[in-house]
Amino acid sequence: MKKSLCLIICFALIILSLTGCQSQKSTPATGSESSKQLADEQILRLYMDNDPAGLDPQLCVDTNGGEILAYCTDALININKEGKYEPALAQKWEVADDEKEYIFYLRDAKWSDGTPITADDFYYSWMRAIDPKIQSGNAYRFFNIVGAEDYFAGKLTDPAQVGIKVVDQKTFKVTLSRPTPYFMGLAVGNAFRPVKKDFVEKYGSEFASTPDKLMYSGPFKLSKWTRQQQIVLEKNENHWNADNLKLQKITYDIIQDPQVPLQMYQSGDLDVINLDASLLDKFRDSKELETLLGTNIAFTSYNCKNEYFKNINIRKAFSMVLDRDTFTGKVLNNGAKPLRGYVPYGFPGGSNDKDFRSHNGDLIKDISKDNVAKEAQQLLDKGLLELGKTKEDLSKNASILVFDEEGKKQAQVMQQSYSKYFGVNVKIDQITLKVMIDRMFKGDYSMLIIGYSGFYIDPMAYLENFTSDSPMNTSLWGNPKYDQLIKKALEASGDERMDYLYEAEKMLMDEMPISPAYNRAYNFLTKPYVKGFERNPFYGSDINKVYIEKH
Repeated sequence: MKKSLCLIICFALIILSLTGCQSQKSTPATGSESSKQLADEQILRLYMDNDPAGLDPQLCVDTNGGEILAYCTDALININKEGKYEPALAQKWEVADDEKEYIFYLRDAKWSDGTPITADDFYYSWMRAIDPKIQSGNAYRFFNIVGAEDYFAGKLTDPAQVGIKVVDQKTFKVTLSRPTPYFMGLAVGNAFRPVKKDFVEKYGSEFASTPDKLMYSGPFKLSKWTRQQQIVLEKNENHWNADNLKLQKITYDIIQDPQVPLQMYQSGDLDVINLDASLLDKFRDSKELETLLGTNIAFTSYNCKNEYFKNINIRKAFSMVLDRDTFTGKVLNNGAKPLRGYVPYGFPGGSNDKDFRSHNGDLIKDISKDNVAKEAQQLLDKGLLELGKTKEDLSKNASILVFDEEGKKQAQVMQQSYSKYFGVNVKIDQITLKVMIDRMFKGDYSMLIIGYSGFYIDPMAYLENFTSDSPMNTSLWGNPKYDQLIKKALEASGDERMDYLYEAEKMLMDEMPISPAYNRAYNFLTKPYVKGFERNPFYGSDINKVYIEKH
């Protein structure tokens, strides 16, 4: 599979988003509409740290773009905070006994221009996602559908042989090549949301680039997008649930300075903010604070084709001297949790397991818990000897790429550890997101600090990223045995499937193309007059329930 440049964006955008979080201390702003009056202006004021990288549902992979699309587009189904699936554009669905055929029955819904949303729209959109001419980085999410992978690879040219069918204008059928326990979770994602064929064809490469070049199926529509300044969403009066939606508008200010959001929150210009860790102590007792453990993980990606980091001993040595406990507990001090495996906490495991992480345990040694300084030094010496290189050579050629402040903090801790334990001095290059994407695409780096949040509730959402042909494989690492484990897991079910995934994670951590550091945490301040803002552990907030109380 070809690498997709746009896909790489989702790793880098470890942003101040309202998605992918699990509540640790929950004091959500909720209340009864009947007991309080609604404010005259139903406007929710939010912010982002950067513009969305794109708003084409089939191509979008960045978190900021995903958040906008979550409010401006609808999926067949939604998932609530309890993990239960709920009707969206599909009012009901049926799953065959063999769990390979899904039939979705669409409700009477309209596009923002008043025309009906039909099964043809879903057919066009899903086939577009796997169109080899488009080369969407999201295409692989459809590969459990019969014929989809071969169609994307060009091995199959007849679309009729792909398991995506229109039964009639209100009925959409999908046939999978194998039972996929997380398929419904996939179908919630942006890539599975409909676009309007004539609209896409009218604007071509300009589709979704400006508010007037995007057709909306969700509760809101994009009314203004001033780059690096502001995004404004307004209620879509043609949405099927418009009568129950209280909010009239959502505004996003684009703010890159981490100190500014708090100032705007305190002055009454923002309603919800992600609180910078440096300011957390001042608000720990505030009723407006909510701390959430994210499904987004931060990790170092080693370029396994780099002349130094192609060596497994050097990768392991560098990973060992990151003090994960000290970094999360004292440097970040924001609720983040040290991570010594790739799959984060809270993801399902086998039938007898609490969760995946609890079963597989810690797979990484580090200086926090183990007396590994000597072992790390020996591994580094061994690796350099195997390469015929010296520490001076490594110092001259190794660097850590970062683009945001949290990544910079981690890089500084790593930099100090390499100097302390190895006498190796590495550079930190803080660059723009655009430059980072370009360098990653070219393989022009030695180490990167990036982040990732799975797109569905299953360990496979993480582990499939590092197969040899995955476009998500930032490390340029590959192992046929790992590929086989993932393939077997895709073909198996139940505990047998999970055993393959357990083994795959152990192999990934043993060869160390990446070095996980921590589960990200987010600390939100929410104004008490913002009601109904319930953050979903995996799929963001249900904006349909939010309203502003008179204040």
